[in-house]
Amino acid sequence: MNNEQTQKKHIVIVGGGFASVKLALELNNNPLFDITLISPHDQLEYHGALYRSATGRSPLEVVLPFREIFDENSSITIINDFATELRAQTKEIKCQSGRVYSYDALVLGLGYEIEYFGIRGMREHAQSIYTIFDTISLRNKLRDKLIQNAGKECSIVMVGAGPTGIEVASDIDLFASIVAVKYHVAPALPKVTIVDRAPRVLPTLTSTVSDLASKRLQELGVNTLLGVEVDHCTSKHLCLKTGDPLPADVVIWSAGSRASSFYERYPDIFSLDPRKRVVVNEYMQANSPDIYVIGDSASTKYSGMAQTAITDAVQLADNFKKFASGENITQYSPKLPIYVVPVGHEWAVAQVGETISSGDEGWKIRRDADLYIYESFLSKDLAKQHWEKAFQTATI
Repeated sequence: MNNEQTQKKHIVIVGGGFASVKLALELNNNPLFDITLISPHDQLEYHGALYRSATGRSPLEVVLPFREIFDENSSITIINDFATELRAQTKEIKCQSGRVYSYDALVLGLGYEIEYFGIRGMREHAQSIYTIFDTISLRNKLRDKLIQNAGKECSIVMVGAGPTGIEVASDIDLFASIVAVKYHVAPALPKVTIVDRAPRVLPTLTSTVSDLASKRLQELGVNTLLGVEVDHCTSKHLCLKTGDPLPADVVIWSAGSRASSFYERYPDIFSLDPRKRVVVNEYMQANSPDIYVIGDSASTKYSGMAQTAITDAVQLADNFKKFASGENITQYSPKLPIYVVPVGHEWAVAQVGETISSGDEGWKIRRDADLYIYESFLSKDLAKQHWEKAFQTATI
């Protein structure tokens, strides 16, 4: 950015996640800008609630349609397309449809992709929890296996001891009860095992948080197998590099993600960190002054959190407004997010700065955090409607 007064700017935002949609919302109906939002979907997904959709709750909690976020008076041009080629020299982005969009400023919020680390058979045989479509597929497979194993043991192996892995794994027993009632069968007996190469669950949080989560998992009957490496996956087993194979009716992968591979195709524009995220400067710019990267793809402090994506969008929108008005822009300032991980029904462990809470108190923090996310995109009434669907049973 330069601190020079300019005419109305055309900003193209690519991506349909929190950062991209929030940025468009912040600039909506601003006469200083023409905004085009390019997204492969016509909805925003709240990934923090995906685990509930995987275990029998309504997917309507997760899916926030663009029509609810941007009303009929919105100035945002929404294009359902997929970016395939960046032409930085001519300031153009080409999409899968063949259409080309020119820009004054380009903002990329392409999110992340699943990373299987080359583990044989994992892509073919494991279920994932990346989108609502993946999650519904997982839910359906879990449902079928729980019905097939009515009254008997059903082996579920979760690869990944991070938040998503723990959230899903600790809710499977509840889902078995929902399935049994729905289909009038004896409840299956889920044997759930979490596998990870890390020495403790929730390895990115404090050891105190890990200990609380581990104790809760034990109470729920969820096993953990930590400090081990996966060798390969088959349709019936997860095979480790040491020890006997683990029988598995269902294998679920939540152990790896990486920034979109789109950035690797343009090494002169995007410098990547070891996690393949884009290194950005203090104004969220890549190596080109007209290209910005926000959200999970940006190598910023606390990247990967929904709250961070919202922070990115709000601060970049503020700088765009300042720039267009001839004011001095400000450097990016990361904000410490709240970390809250549900572990079973209406129980969570929370880390807010140095303060740690668990149980009912942690769950209240999580529900407040969920509502904050919804209210960041929707009117209070619509936000409350989605928020209240958290425990509405889905049609399974």
